[in-house]
Amino acid sequence: MLLRLDVAGLAAHLLALLRRGDRHQALLNQVLETMEGWLSANQGLIKAKFSEASRYTPAVFDEYIVSKFVDGIVVLLREVAGDPQHELRARFDVATNQLIDDLKTSPAYRRCGRALMRDVVVHVRNDDYYLVTESTSDA
Repeated sequence: MLLRLDVAGLAAHLLALLRRGDRHQALLNQVLETMEGWLSANQGLIKAKFSEASRYTPAVFDEYIVSKFVDGIVVLLREVAGDPQHELRARFDVATNQLIDDLKTSPAYRRCGRALMRDVVVHVRNDDYYLVTESTSDA
């Protein structure tokens, strides 16, 4: 029965429910906050990777570029988070609507959903911790 579940259609329905109440925007806010925190916490790593990729520029120049880049991205994230009418939010609405339509109609998404469900079924069948034992069912 699980193998016949339309996972892509179910995902489309759930996403449409989020979209209907603009609750997907709250999810976007969480993503923006997480991205800002990640960028701020990993600026040193970003600088190191940038320096590795640009071997022919002075380290001080690399550090300046990365600092300005990260600062600019953080400002953009804050602008989007603080402005319910921001253009990027409108683009997010369009992308969300497109994803809902694609999940409903795309054979590729349908195949991915079936493959995901097959993986879930195999996982459940192969792992003992999903089995209910007498000691756990009596609790």
